Amino acid sequence: MPLTIQKHADHIAVAGTGLYTLLEAQEHFRDLSAVIGEYRKAKRAIRVLVDLRDGAPQIPEVVSHIEKVNQIIFREGDRVAIIVLSALLKFQVKRIHARFESEAFISDAAAGEFLFRNA
Repeated sequence: MPLTIQKHADHIAVAGTGLYTLLEAQEHFRDLSAVIGEYRKAKRAIRVLVDLRDGAPQIPEVVSHIEKVNQIIFREGDRVAIIVLSALLKFQVKRIHARFESEAFISDAAAGEFLFRNA
């Protein structure tokens, strides 16, 4: 699968490669929602580091799904840092993840600083 999830003590790491089908995106966000539910149940902060440096611009159907699901699974106070390769991809990703607790970065260091600031 082009999307992976890894659980860490202080955050959830997500990586995406290439293009995703709608079915793959649906399965991924179902799995991610379950992991986030586990963290919430354990009263852990929701910090998600998404590495899309090997990803690709997605088809409109997948983009629409991502936008809708993000509004459901993330809450105020959660933080999502998304790492991309270019300023253009940063702009595109920021449109999809338009919530105030999400931000796109080109730098690993800047993404980590945002993710764990005031944690």
